[in-house]
Amino acid sequence: MKRRILAAIVAAMCFGSVVPVNAIAETAAQSLQTGETEKNTMATDINSTIKDIGVFEKSEKMTLDYVIELSKKGDELTWSDFEAYNGIKSGTPFDMLAYLYLIDEGYYLSVSGAVDGAPDKVQLCHYNQNISVDVLTGDVEAFIAEYSNYELSDIGYTFDEIYNMTEDEVRTVFNEKGLTDTEKYHVYPQRNGNTAVDNDSMTILLYPENYMLNLTNHELVSHVTDMNDKDKLFKNSDIVWDSDKVKKSLGLPKEYFDVYDVSSMTVTKSAPEGEDPDIRKYCECSIRCKSEDKDKIADLRRAALNYIQLNPDFALVYPETYGGENVSTPVKSLKGDANCDGQVDLSDAVMIMQALANPDKYGIGGTAEYHLTEQGKLNGDMNGDGLTVGDAQAIQKMLLGLE
Repeated sequence: MKRRILAAIVAAMCFGSVVPVNAIAETAAQSLQTGETEKNTMATDINSTIKDIGVFEKSEKMTLDYVIELSKKGDELTWSDFEAYNGIKSGTPFDMLAYLYLIDEGYYLSVSGAVDGAPDKVQLCHYNQNISVDVLTGDVEAFIAEYSNYELSDIGYTFDEIYNMTEDEVRTVFNEKGLTDTEKYHVYPQRNGNTAVDNDSMTILLYPENYMLNLTNHELVSHVTDMNDKDKLFKNSDIVWDSDKVKKSLGLPKEYFDVYDVSSMTVTKSAPEGEDPDIRKYCECSIRCKSEDKDKIADLRRAALNYIQLNPDFALVYPETYGGENVSTPVKSLKGDANCDGQVDLSDAVMIMQALANPDKYGIGGTAEYHLTEQGKLNGDMNGDGLTVGDAQAIQKMLLGLE
């Protein structure tokens, strides 16, 4: 199986100097979608096979400037030219290697060759345009010049400008931009003497299309309106997030914020009887304030939450505690929905058990990023007698069709 994967990669890369890249990416997706046991075995075998030459063990990110330098070497490229850069492993662990290196501006580099030889197939791919160029023989600089056309949307304001605005001034900006849908947008108020927050983290969801590398050969689905179609949504193994592009798009100053994780989140919004639910998969951005001063954290969070909503890819703020109360996108009452994600599943029973077992961390006002809220407590009270272990059991029975 592993040899067939690598053979497909090599074959896909042999069509000329500029070729479609989905066939290349699909083989990587097949490798990433293998069973957990096989993935662990592959990683172990690869590391043991190449440990003596010490390549692919560092974490420096590949750059377009460095790819240009690589193109000037042509057939003189060796594996040592890639040893400082972190790549995604695919292919066979025995006598061949294949790697993908993520690069800014919608590019990635696909490299393959014999372990005991040299890279003999090196393609620079632009996944938005679905084309690539042969780094060994093609004009890489011309290719980059033609397809490096991604520009961040100009939202018209800097973070500092929003930070220094009053609540009324921010509201005026929202009105001018038409951000008046109160189900989606919310002007976060200025801090007063009683609203400093302990939680320094927040979670923002973006519409995903502009930030994911498609590792398949088919169009990805991020939105459905039927629970029976939920499995049509793209899988985590179908994509790789361009985290650098996400951070640039968010535009938060590095001296104040750390975007420490970019991943996927599925959100189901319930609908009135007779209407279709809204089921979407988003780009989840986990953000932490770097300040240790509670008042400063409150001011930074307020400004960040207001500023990010100006981004055209902004979808919603994941329910959070701000100044002691939930001021995120309103969450409707849904019996059993203890974690307020718009659906009832086993995670709601888990939330109840965590809140009861460790209230300081997972209870109302807890220190965990995702903890019980007042609305969640009301939703989770299945029997009307307060939140108890019995409510978690009732949710499990309901999911099993026993109630």
